[in-house]
Amino acid sequence: MCWHQEPDPEKIKAYVTNKNSFINNNPNYELISIVNRFPNKNKAWLSSDLNVFHWYVNIGFKIESERFLLVEWDCWCNCSLKEYYYRVWDCDVVGPSVYYPERDHWNWFNSIRYLPIHAQKYATGIVPFNGILLSKKAMDEISKELLKPEYDNFNSELR
Repeated sequence: MCWHQEPDPEKIKAYVTNKNSFINNNPNYELISIVNRFPNKNKAWLSSDLNVFHWYVNIGFKIESERFLLVEWDCWCNCSLKEYYYRVWDCDVVGPSVYYPERDHWNWFNSIRYLPIHAQKYATGIVPFNGILLSKKAMDEISKELLKPEYDNFNSELR
């Protein structure tokens, strides 16, 4: 669960409530809070994915896990995640919705020309950056590519 260290007491309360909603509905799975590493709030908002993948290459790769579910602090859960994702559990990458530049109008596609040239043809959006289910293989491969400096200034949903 991505947590941006919000100082607002209401947001802190929401974070704790939401975190507990995942734990209570999925007692056999570990929930790990990944704290924002960026002091700039705008950078933090755009970079939830970088926080996750930095955590993964430093710590998370050691964890034996069937899947990794990426959620933001403001996401609430009222079900078993294994049951919710049962149809797609064995897929490497699952997102709430996928945007394609040739099909969808999305503001972040204006940034494709700034992606590394080899990555531009693969540009898609996973929207929102919440409820994204990834295999270990996907975590490994995404981490290898995404943490390169040329991906630094993009929205996490496009990166």
